[in-house]
Amino acid sequence: MRDLECDTAEEAVERREQELRDKLKEVIHCDATNFESFFDAQYNSRQYDIVQSSRCFESVLDSPEAFQQGIVKLASYMKPEGYLILLTALNSEWYSCSGLDYKLYALKVDEKDIQTGVEMAGEYRNVINGNSKMLAVFCLQD
Repeated sequence: MRDLECDTAEEAVERREQELRDKLKEVIHCDATNFESFFDAQYNSRQYDIVQSSRCFESVLDSPEAFQQGIVKLASYMKPEGYLILLTALNSEWYSCSGLDYKLYALKVDEKDIQTGVEMAGEYRNVINGNSKMLAVFCLQD
């Protein structure tokens, strides 16, 4: 595979990676088990265009209700018309990582648990949900 501006596919991948890194302003880490000090104080009053969680809450929380409160907390950091992206495995009590031979704990949540959390966060529109078993994207409305 050749890119018009590069000699090899590897160079094209490297260039695209650098383009994405140049556009990304920052990645902010949080403590998903502590909703009171979710982010460091400097980030608590800010709002973001995109808030994403990838297999986070179901790995550290112990109830669907806590999962829903996590969604509410994440949504509180969204700008109006911002996007909340949740990557999760529905109805799964375990997952494996990078082909490891052992299973890792996961809180079993279903589509209703996610829907309830999003509804608790405020008005929204479901942007993507369709047939996907792994991705739910919601946009809160003003």
